[in-house]
Amino acid sequence: MSEPCGWEITKCGCGVCWDKYSPEVRETAGALAIGVMWMATARRYGLCDVVVQPCAKPVLLREYQTYPVDHPDYGGAYIHQGQWYNGCTGQDEDAGCCSGCELDLEGPTTTAGITEVTIDGIILPPASYEVMNGHILVRTDGVCWPTCTNYSAQSPPAIQIEYKKGTAIPAHVQKATERLACEWAKSCVGSSACALPRKLRSLTRQGVEAVVEELSTTEPGRIRTGIPEVDMIIALENPHGRTMASIVWSPDERPPRVLS
Repeated sequence: MSEPCGWEITKCGCGVCWDKYSPEVRETAGALAIGVMWMATARRYGLCDVVVQPCAKPVLLREYQTYPVDHPDYGGAYIHQGQWYNGCTGQDEDAGCCSGCELDLEGPTTTAGITEVTIDGIILPPASYEVMNGHILVRTDGVCWPTCTNYSAQSPPAIQIEYKKGTAIPAHVQKATERLACEWAKSCVGSSACALPRKLRSLTRQGVEAVVEELSTTEPGRIRTGIPEVDMIIALENPHGRTMASIVWSPDERPPRVLS
């Protein structure tokens, strides 16, 4: 994710209730708190609405297979999307053991996170599919996905999936974000009760100009707010100070075509 999705401040974190501040203050304070907490927790949380047109590839379309490669009834091992499979014979295909009934989405997501699946403009009932392993969309109604899509001629689209990609924000992270937003709001209105740390180096009273030092830390590169309760959650969620979650990339994996 290039920016936080699904983060929202709606409740009081502390002090004056959130709805007592002006819309401008709430917008500024909320954006600052969300941006800090999203990055401080390694950009792992938040649900983004995504619309994709994935390309289903039949298992029998082999990206690699062992000798002899040109035998019409070959049933040897091969690799498909980074996974080894035993090849199917014609009899196996008739029995349905090898079929393109799975779609690989960019996860993480869940079955409940699938908003809508359409095939040729027809919405599939939710009971006809299920998400497995956090990213594999499987047909459960005995029908398989379309295996060939002409993206230049779609009216309506052959296959389109709307879903929420990402991991829901844990309750304790949400509470810490609300607390931080509250302190940013206090800072915006000049409240003396603001808990955000300030190290004043200079102050011009007539021009109301203040210069402050950055929050000192013995751990360069790690995000700290200076609010103990918030920093405790950040340390719990991201003890090693990572800037983003780890990912696994494979040249055999082809991401779906993203529309929005």
